[in-house]
Amino acid sequence: MIPFYFQDARSGTSQEVETPSVPPGSRQEVYLDDESREAFMELQQKIVSTSQRLKLSNMQIDQLTSQNKRAKLVEAELAGVPTTTKVYQGVGRMFMLEPMEKIKSSLEVKVKNNQEKIAEIESNKTILEKHLEENQKNMREFIASKQRNT
Repeated sequence: MIPFYFQDARSGTSQEVETPSVPPGSRQEVYLDDESREAFMELQQKIVSTSQRLKLSNMQIDQLTSQNKRAKLVEAELAGVPTTTKVYQGVGRMFMLEPMEKIKSSLEVKVKNNQEKIAEIESNKTILEKHLEENQKNMREFIASKQRNT
């Protein structure tokens, strides 16, 4: 994307915005009145907050996926151990002696719950991506309309 510069009418400072409609190497300055400036800032804020929420969703998915991998690895290790072996489960800062069946079932429940959470976050993520695309489109239209008006 090519930078687009607009001149703030109140403070006289230039701010840079990325837009695909500006030809390479050119710099265009658009003077915005207070109302247009507020609308621009609102669109910009929407884009930033949606992007942050998308990053958070990706981080949550990565965390849940790593928890699932760890739980499956523990399940695989427990499969090779005789059922009479003493098994301890970590609880906070301590370890409690638990029957192997209980530990295996808790691992299965954990994996299932994490998969459900991942599916829920993925559906929310698609909605956020649509919102981000819409906000970016609105920003491009706003900038294009201001360019035509100057």
